[in-house]
Amino acid sequence: MATLDTLCAQGYLPKELPPQFSSVSLGRFIAAGAGTLPAELQNSTRIPDTGVHSLARFGVQRRQLGNPNPVTFSKLASSMVANWPILTAAFSPSSFSETKPADRPAPDRPFDRSDSFGSRPFVRARVRSTARHLVTADVSRFYQSLYTHSIPWALHTKEVAKTNRNHVLLGNQLDRLVRDGQDGWANNRIISLSS
Repeated sequence: MATLDTLCAQGYLPKELPPQFSSVSLGRFIAAGAGTLPAELQNSTRIPDTGVHSLARFGVQRRQLGNPNPVTFSKLASSMVANWPILTAAFSPSSFSETKPADRPAPDRPFDRSDSFGSRPFVRARVRSTARHLVTADVSRFYQSLYTHSIPWALHTKEVAKTNRNHVLLGNQLDRLVRDGQDGWANNRIISLSS
């Protein structure tokens, strides 16, 4: 299971950033116990702006990478660590996802993948040979099109989440924390969390 300091050290910055950018010192700060936020930051309702990095891509298009404020991110990471067994129980039984976070660290990320990229062609061949329809998704624009209210829907069902809109439900807590990392937007215009 990932720890708060690992999430902050290896999961805070987008992996596409040049290696000169690092959040290792943020992870060390958290690990040293200095990561306890002062009450004025922990209880703040202010939503800080998201930092933006314009990533060069092939052709003329650029990809906008966003990064939440470290305080906002550490609140989300802390909630994820505290509720990891609940989150694992929610995504583990999925029969749709071929990639799920594994409870082991990757070399430079807080989570490894449950599958390897090398197994992808075999999975595709198996699915294409047995399915009548093929659905593909462009995950390069995942975060900017993520409707955060779908987080409580996925964890608790849409009916339960719509009936209980308070912050008692974990999904609603995570929804608010993800929105705070996206300038308060439920559907943000930039990619805001590293994958």
